[in-house]
Amino acid sequence: MWIKCNIMIKSFRNKNLQNFYTNGSVEALKGIDRKKLKIILAQLDSADELRDLKIPSLQFQKTIKKGYYAIEIGKGKKLVFRLAPSSQK
Repeated sequence: MWIKCNIMIKSFRNKNLQNFYTNGSVEALKGIDRKKLKIILAQLDSADELRDLKIPSLQFQKTIKKGYYAIEIGKGKKLVFRLAPSSQK
């Protein structure tokens, strides 16, 4: 049995995204590839540091706003997130 020690996702700004992550609710997530989003959220949650997210298939990008990053989730939409200071290696 494997026990995860580090939880990357601490909170959500968007309640629809939080509901999707916590209980699989797809309400109000129209036009988004939910399967891809589920994979991305799992990657974010399991990452121990920033370099764990630099996977070509995730289309990881830095943003203009310092400390924020984005991952393309399809149809011109991006999942924008920031990391805790200790995780930015």
